[in-house]
Amino acid sequence: RMVALGGQPDAVNRVQPYRSGYSPEERRQLERKISDGSITVLVATSALELGVDIGSLDVTIHLGFQGTMSSLRQQAGRAGRREKQSLCIIVAFNGPLDQYFVQHPERLFNSSIEKTPIDIGNPILLQWHLQCMAAELPLSGDTEISSKSMMQLAKDCTDIVHIDAQDWQSQQEPSNEASKRLILLQNAAMSGECFRTVGQRGVIIAGKLLLEGRLGFREGVGICWRDLDGHGWPHGWMSLRVIDSDVFTIVQKNTNKVLETVERRRAFWALYDGAVYMHLGQEYIIERVCLKSQVAFAVASRVPYFTSVRDSRDLYTRSSLTVGQPNIDTSCGPSYQCPSVGLSQHSHDKEQTANSAAQISQTVEWLHSANHRSHGIHYGGLRVRMRYLGYRKISKRTGKLLDSVDLDLPDYEFDTVATWIPLERNILVKLQRNSVDAVAAMHA
Repeated sequence: RMVALGGQPDAVNRVQPYRSGYSPEERRQLERKISDGSITVLVATSALELGVDIGSLDVTIHLGFQGTMSSLRQQAGRAGRREKQSLCIIVAFNGPLDQYFVQHPERLFNSSIEKTPIDIGNPILLQWHLQCMAAELPLSGDTEISSKSMMQLAKDCTDIVHIDAQDWQSQQEPSNEASKRLILLQNAAMSGECFRTVGQRGVIIAGKLLLEGRLGFREGVGICWRDLDGHGWPHGWMSLRVIDSDVFTIVQKNTNKVLETVERRRAFWALYDGAVYMHLGQEYIIERVCLKSQVAFAVASRVPYFTSVRDSRDLYTRSSLTVGQPNIDTSCGPSYQCPSVGLSQHSHDKEQTANSAAQISQTVEWLHSANHRSHGIHYGGLRVRMRYLGYRKISKRTGKLLDSVDLDLPDYEFDTVATWIPLERNILVKLQRNSVDAVAAMHA
């Protein structure tokens, strides 16, 4: 629309959006078009950052600092391929990080790429990687044990230890009885080298995969991968783009054409009855969302408003590590509820991603250090409960609220880790006496 208003209506078709969620066919088509010149401008999210060879772009324009040096350089590297010159333009926002680099541009050009720490104890990652490992080579241990004994051992171990995706942040050691079972399962399932790679948690995940039938035990060989769902080689269908394979599918109602998919964790931000959804520059109205089949039915339309979801969130600590204390303190437990302060939980928000992977790693290392005695700082597991209350219709032309509609959607919960500082009640009382909005102050 901006191109057309600028007096170049013929150029409209040469401008296209690009983001995650498109089908592989649509992504390949866009990549081909920009390579052959039929598209000259892509308006893209960070989905264009990795894993795409789109030929020779000349210029990249970045709206704000991208959070990490590695992201900025990867995105800038979309242009100037094949040893050609290119231009990278950064439009700085008002945030403190953007303004810092405006005042100190040498830090932007001279800073090194951040290190990328990976928590290999994350069970969601382990369950995928263990299947890939077992598909390449059996997870060899005591291959003489019977299949029946192996399955019983796996059941006993997982029943006693019970480590799952909901409490993977916990640092608690298993009990003596559980430890004995773990050692037995470790010796039976995996060699010492494999166990050193995945740790105790990996052994437990392997036991759960055995019970689910995604791994199988062959006497004399060891634990092997099983194609339980008929999807074929696991390396081919396990996604490198997302950790959550649970998705909603958007289908065009009249044609049954699949438009795109949306991860379940962010589905209700965009998919609900009455939502306006954009796909490749075309507006759609989401007429109906089937929660059971996780399909949203869309109809092409053009309306004078856009929609924005109304939500609230509750944060519950699950376990915490107080600085300077090596033991876990779970006394706060689920009863400690942190009120929503309006901070975005989106993993793709720029302000959120400003804490680079290296900074996070250093912070965690600092929190675990016994040299610091600031007992008010806690690090540990956090459960987030999202509630989707309704949505707003907002005028495209004026930005004014046109209507507010209530929704009846299920809550969505997920687990993560966080750093927090509990405030003493007397501080909150002092703020209240001085007519200071405590929640707004904490947000600031």
